[in-house]
Amino acid sequence: MSELVARTGRQQQRYEDGYRLIAGCIPFKYSNVEENGGEKSKKIEVLMINSTSGPGLLFPKGGWENDETAEEAALREAMEEAGVRGDLVHFLGYYPFKSKTLQDEFSPEGLCKAAMYALLVKEELESWPEKSHRQRSWLTIPEAIECCRHAWMREALEKGFLNWYADCMIHTLPKKDVLKDGCKPSLMKQKNWLKLKQICFQPKAKPSQAKKKYSGRLLISALATGGALLLVALMCFWGCYLYKRLGKNDGKVLGMDITRDTDLIPMHE
Repeated sequence: MSELVARTGRQQQRYEDGYRLIAGCIPFKYSNVEENGGEKSKKIEVLMINSTSGPGLLFPKGGWENDETAEEAALREAMEEAGVRGDLVHFLGYYPFKSKTLQDEFSPEGLCKAAMYALLVKEELESWPEKSHRQRSWLTIPEAIECCRHAWMREALEKGFLNWYADCMIHTLPKKDVLKDGCKPSLMKQKNWLKLKQICFQPKAKPSQAKKKYSGRLLISALATGGALLLVALMCFWGCYLYKRLGKNDGKVLGMDITRDTDLIPMHE
């Protein structure tokens, strides 16, 4: 029996404009194939699971809930229904459809809109929540198109996945850190990220504030330099003045009477 448990109920189900929001994925892997001449080439296989309500095969999908992103919901459904984990590498688009089994008060007509992703499978679990009534099948793309139960899933495979394949399968989604029992980063890594964010993304002073501070410092420096130069000039001027006056009296010391009407009196040595 699996220790992992699938989510049940629709208490947190997301709705938008009368549509029940769904998230799912097309799991895929690369397989080595030996061709004529002994050369090996890679081929793409996609993973499908059986339907519990009729013939045909499905890709993992399910309700997108309020406490998770569409990517997290797609990863969760892949683990719960198909027992696989991996990296979401490309968004394939939104695909609307109708489902009688999903009719409720928020979507009376059973309108649904599925966000589908390409999932590069990294791990296949031996035990998963829906193992007792789900079987996994790895198929080539033509086989998957033939076996697909729902038209909207076939469209996601033919138009979304195959168009991406034709564009060289470039990974367009960032790789995210996930836990083995869910889709969110570990608490320790969240703390490390917060520390790194505090170090690398400290708020910087606004350009106007920094400019004002720099201008103030520049003004103070200029005033100090100007004052120093003025003081040196005054000292030079005063020195020249004294030299001329003392030189004219042949080294005699000039004395000045404190009275207003007296002239300068030479004082002999």
